[in-house]
Amino acid sequence: VSPSCKRVSGYSDQDFLDNSKLFESIILEEDIEIWKNHRHEIDNRDRMFENQFRIRHKDGYIVWLEHICKAVIDENGVYLGYRSNNRDITAYKNSIETIVKNELKFERIIHSLPFALTIITLEGIVLYVNPKGVEYFEVEADIIGEKAAMLYWVEPEKRELWIQEIKSQGIVTDFE
Repeated sequence: VSPSCKRVSGYSDQDFLDNSKLFESIILEEDIEIWKNHRHEIDNRDRMFENQFRIRHKDGYIVWLEHICKAVIDENGVYLGYRSNNRDITAYKNSIETIVKNELKFERIIHSLPFALTIITLEGIVLYVNPKGVEYFEVEADIIGEKAAMLYWVEPEKRELWIQEIKSQGIVTDFE
């Protein structure tokens, strides 16, 4: 047991040595099935396994762990146990959660705009149309992914000027 376990879990290496069930006891109840299923996978001796689950730190807060392990086999092919490494990935998990929350907020805002908003590539492929855009352009939502932007230009001959402006300036003004 590495002394670094104390940094991750709050429990000393000696705590883990004195109580062989300590690690399993600090895994969150919602994640214990990940751990139990993982324990059965280790029988496959040719693979390294990786899982992510949460533990309760000795001070009471939640820590996300990335757990990587591999079976240890002796020279006669006898299973001796496993070697593992646990890494604290709490900051990473929290940042992903924040990104997802922000994307959901952004999506709700865009989705409820009172004007038409479309996102298209320079090639004219429709990437997004908000509900007002679907209503305004009288299109179906399945237009996404289609090369259909040209169909909705009031003055299609100005599209090439628009593309050149975007390429040269990075922004377009004074266009429909």
